[in-house]
Amino acid sequence: MSQESQENWRDRMERLEANLDQFIDFVSQNQRNQAVQLQIHQELLASHQEQINEIRELSRRLAETQIATFARIDEMQAEIRGRQIETQRMLALYLNRDPDEDTQN
Repeated sequence: MSQESQENWRDRMERLEANLDQFIDFVSQNQRNQAVQLQIHQELLASHQEQINEIRELSRRLAETQIATFARIDEMQAEIRGRQIETQRMLALYLNRDPDEDTQN
């Protein structure tokens, strides 16, 4: 090999080594970036899972509250019906009373 071809060979090797170093640096940086992105995604996933659990708990509590509210509404409606019946009975007694009772008292 001539002196010139050996120098060309060395230049090529140096460029290849430099390119290889750049490629290795790029791949390493890319892996670090992906590791950071993975960590961010894992944290977001954990946060979303926590939010889902909170929503489930809120939904459960809301359902319990609705059931209790509807039960109380049913009780109140029954009480109202009972009072309506009692009021109608008292009104009927008042309207059907003997007029002489008013004069005697």
